[in-house]
Amino acid sequence: MKEEFKSAGWKDFQQRFQGTFGWFETANKRPMLVQLTKVSDTRLLFTNKDGMEMIANPDKENVFTFIPVERGVYDTGKTVVYVERIPNRQWKRGICDENSKIIDLETNDQLRCSFELLESIFSKPSSRGVVFNNIVAFIGDTVYLYNRVIGTKDKKAITLSDNLFEQEVSDIVRDHKLNLEVRVKWLVNCMGIVPCRVCIQARHG
Repeated sequence: MKEEFKSAGWKDFQQRFQGTFGWFETANKRPMLVQLTKVSDTRLLFTNKDGMEMIANPDKENVFTFIPVERGVYDTGKTVVYVERIPNRQWKRGICDENSKIIDLETNDQLRCSFELLESIFSKPSSRGVVFNNIVAFIGDTVYLYNRVIGTKDKKAITLSDNLFEQEVSDIVRDHKLNLEVRVKWLVNCMGIVPCRVCIQARHG
């Protein structure tokens, strides 16, 4: 989503983008991650990751690109995070602490938006965990769907707690040529070993 800073409608631009992160289109057309710190009718102040403050004047073709928050899991290279938009802050565009929630799936800590974190999510190749389609993630021996634990993994198989996710995970294993079997967990109750209720319904209609 590209937005140009213009004097007409600056108040709306201020409400939607002040305090958010986005990419500024530099003179050589290379995007630079910046945070918009203050918007007025005569100028826009923003900073880069080195703390350098810059000024953009309205109606001078100063263009910013804002990535909408998409629910998903992302590998930062150091950890795997779950990202979602805060529903009651839909009016605030771009990415910022006011409208976005970022959770470290390994520690369950909520992380603040920062240059380093956002660059690692959107710019750097992944290496810490294994993320597929920004929906399913393998972290150690744990399998996640978004921020929900749905099973475990070892060297031979993925064991799911519910067969509702069996097709999704099976497709990932097939598409990425993973040498893993996909299983659904069987539960033990007073009547012996039985599949979970969802599995029974699926297999018997």
